[in-house]
Amino acid sequence: MMKILQGTTRDRFLNKVLNKIEIEEFNQKSTEEQQSQYLASRWAFKEAIVKASGRRELIFPQMYLTKSVDCPKPKLKIEETSKQILEEQLQIKDIHVSISHENEFSVAFVILTI
Repeated sequence: MMKILQGTTRDRFLNKVLNKIEIEEFNQKSTEEQQSQYLASRWAFKEAIVKASGRRELIFPQMYLTKSVDCPKPKLKIEETSKQILEEQLQIKDIHVSISHENEFSVAFVILTI
């Protein structure tokens, strides 16, 4: 991720992977290490959803995590085309996401329930 963040394709990659809310959160990170960890964790959970669903046409910026003041667990939001694919075509009822990261490494696990 550090190579991407320091490279010429940085902004294009961010717009391909993150939505506007995530880009704002990304830009609020104070160091490149924090930005790299944030980007890696977001990439990991979105890629895990694609792998678990078997649907490569899912659009990464349409899948994102939100935080709530009253609940420490991030909530998954899925919009537009990706929502239609997962809910209507695949009839996914619930998606459980777990992300873990340490230093420059991130891993995500996804469970899709029908």
